[in-house]
Amino acid sequence: MGTKGKGLQHGQVLKATNQNSYTNIISKLDSKAKRIIKEIEEMLGYKVDKKQFIEAYDYAKHKLAWQSKRYNTIYDERYLAIVTAEVYEQQAFTEFMENLARRIYA
Repeated sequence: MGTKGKGLQHGQVLKATNQNSYTNIISKLDSKAKRIIKEIEEMLGYKVDKKQFIEAYDYAKHKLAWQSKRYNTIYDERYLAIVTAEVYEQQAFTEFMENLARRIYA
């Protein structure tokens, strides 16, 4: 097998980049999104990745906006948090399955 190179190892790189991106992403989120992050983390029982959260949050907002227009309904912030948590978990599962398929068929 190959030898380990000098510098940051895989886990250290991820930790360093996650810390930098976490700071950048959080500074760009509005207060509503920050409250929803806390609520989602309480629902799921673990810290969420902020980049994946933004994707899930944007998709959930789009989905609820479409449903509100289509069915003439109004959804509150709590329901947005629930839908965002569901989308977040679906995206995480999809990513896991894609990685697993890549390993199997590689």
